[in-house]
Formats: sequence, C-alpha cells, structure tokens
Amino acid sequence: MEEAAEFFGEYRAVLERLQPGEKVVVITDFTNAERPGPDIRKFVGESFRNLGDLRKHVVNSYLVVSSAMVRGAVTAASWIAPSMKTITMVATFDDAMNKAKADLDAL
Repeated sequence: MEEAAEFFGEYRAVLERLQPGEKVVVITDFTNAERPGPDIRKFVGESFRNLGDLRKHVVNSYLVVSSAMVRGAVTAASWIAPSMKTITMVATFDDAMNKAKADLDAL
C-alpha cells in the first residue's frame, strides 16, 4: 500500500505543476508486477478517481503489463474509477513509447 500511496502522491504532484494547456502522456511500467489484492485495487481506483480535473492534462496513459492477472486487477479497479478505462494496456515498454510518441506527434 505504501508504494501505491507514494506513486499517486508523485503522480498528483507532477500533474499539479503543469500549466494550463500543458499535456502529458503517462507510461507506467508494471512489467514485473504481481496481482494486487483487493485493498490495493480499491485504493488505486479511489486514488485515480480523486485526481479529478487534473486528468485534463493527460493525453493518454499506457500501462505496461505482461501478466493477465494484473490486467484483470486493473479492470477491477476501473469499476471503482470509470475514468481508468482510458488507460491503454500494452505488452512492452517499446509499445508504450511508440504509442506515446504518436500521441504527442498528433497534438
């Protein structure tokens, strides 16, 4: 839980420093992540939902995850925070970088 709280604290801090109109693409590497328990899934869903209007800065979010169990956990967390459905899961970091570059080039 401590790592998740630290992640969302840093994520929020980055988004709060952005100026109006600034945009970012977020890549989160969960390649080696294990399936989180229900308390973590709930915390992640609630934390994501609590970002509120700060999400307006995010063009897209990519989650690098190789585990089907982790993908299922992310799906479960999206039931708590429907805005998480905007997260695109990819298999490799290279996939995420290529998609992020295309997103930014399209701006």
